[in-house]
Amino acid sequence: MDWADGYFTELEYVHGYYRELNPAMLRIACLAAGIQPPPAANPVYLELGFGQGVSINMHAAASDGDYWGTDFNPAQAAHAAMLSAASGARASLFDESFEEFAARDDLPVFDIIALHGIWSWISEKNRGFILEIIRKNLRAGGIVYISYNCFPGWAAPMPIRHLMSQHMALAGSDHLGPAAKINDALSYVQKIAGSGAFYFAANPAIAAHIQQMNGHSRNYLAHEYFNRDWNIMHFSQVATCLQGAKLGYAGSARLLDHIDEYNMVPSAQKLLAEVTHPMLRQTVRDYIVNQQFRMDIFTRGARRLIGLEIRHGWYQERFTLIVPAATISMTHKTSTGELTLDEKIYGPLIECLAEGNYAAKTVEEICDARRLAAFDIREIVSALLMMTGLGYAQPAQAPDADRRNRCRALNLHLCQRSLSSGEISTLASPILGGGKTVAQEHQMVILAMLAGMADPLDQAIYLNSIFAENGGNLNREGKPVRIGDEAIGQFKAIAEKFRNDGHVQLLSALGVLPETREKQAHGLTFGASRLLTDSPAVRL
Repeated sequence: MDWADGYFTELEYVHGYYRELNPAMLRIACLAAGIQPPPAANPVYLELGFGQGVSINMHAAASDGDYWGTDFNPAQAAHAAMLSAASGARASLFDESFEEFAARDDLPVFDIIALHGIWSWISEKNRGFILEIIRKNLRAGGIVYISYNCFPGWAAPMPIRHLMSQHMALAGSDHLGPAAKINDALSYVQKIAGSGAFYFAANPAIAAHIQQMNGHSRNYLAHEYFNRDWNIMHFSQVATCLQGAKLGYAGSARLLDHIDEYNMVPSAQKLLAEVTHPMLRQTVRDYIVNQQFRMDIFTRGARRLIGLEIRHGWYQERFTLIVPAATISMTHKTSTGELTLDEKIYGPLIECLAEGNYAAKTVEEICDARRLAAFDIREIVSALLMMTGLGYAQPAQAPDADRRNRCRALNLHLCQRSLSSGEISTLASPILGGGKTVAQEHQMVILAMLAGMADPLDQAIYLNSIFAENGGNLNREGKPVRIGDEAIGQFKAIAEKFRNDGHVQLLSALGVLPETREKQAHGLTFGASRLLTDSPAVRL
């Protein structure tokens, strides 16, 4: 029996973090859709097919609750377990197939079941086991997050996947490794495209799709395009499948989907407003925006919020900026042109969120701020959703000592890993309840800060000494960097920019940088020694 069940396992999956799976993000998506969200305190959470386990471990470390997950790939499950051990979070992680997991009789009743990037890449049999898990173990009122490839956006590029799969299966050289086979398949597609093939002439957008594929890591392409099972569905087909588990569509987990003016021209907005049936409305919307990937929330027994319930729900939510205020742009390119944020409301809103060293604020506190007195709660919530969707803000929670300690332990582990690998570009925030993007070079600076180095020059000397003592290699923009004065100069420039552009202040507010920075140089150097062994050159 093939334990992989047709899933590509020759290359490991990417180490991505997906903030849409954050319980706090799912909560505000439910509020935006006008339905009762899952409990904010101590949710019981299940992630099916957690990959490398980055998302579930960020959430288990940074949020309260009981976290469960399974991924059939033992290497990925082992990696996830290592992250869990680093944080000390309460997470029950398994390497069971969906069939094995569905047969368990010891599972709790879940408030949230999440599956990201799974549904489209598994067999019909495995989709049946997922539905069985949901039927048996999702509480009434609970939600399911499900993301999947969809029509009509995949209609044109879908044949490219078939062509590449056929080339790998029938013309690929057996002596080549998986990455080389993928490169050969891509090159073959480009060769056909350049031959005058009518398919490419009839579908001019495919050229951009191929170019986009070339920019992805081969690990990503392996799991995106080369699994045996690859099923694209319309929204209505997915909704019909989930009806069998007593689920109904609640809304999109992608917050910008709740803002029609961001996604479509006025004439399309008018047309969509005339569609009254909720299922048909989603289908029509997919055609308007040429949807290729959906992030949906379904619920078992949705309770619609009305009147004061909606207002009260929003008043209790906290928000914080997740980028330095000075970096926020008021203009954005969208699929319909250029969108300009209204300075009259976004200007004072950004100032309000940045006050108090970026301290998180409730929506009620924001509404009561004098500078925002001219705007009602609907306008403020709409602006907060826009800022969150654009990646400028995020829902937040009150600080907690246990969450801070778990995040600090996990972040120390990840910053140590940054000395040899940039595969995880996320650290845990006890304020966000999940991950915050932090570049590899900044993780190294944070490592020096955790070792007690406050000055950029001291941080640079410290990092240079680790690489000097352990034989690590560095490069910047494809060129080698010599250990010593050259490396110290590069590290110092990175550390100064990191401090001066507002990231240190912001990450301190988000709890990514601890309030107290004990000197742990000995432990860090030991960790670095192990991590740098036989590692490739680190890019600065």
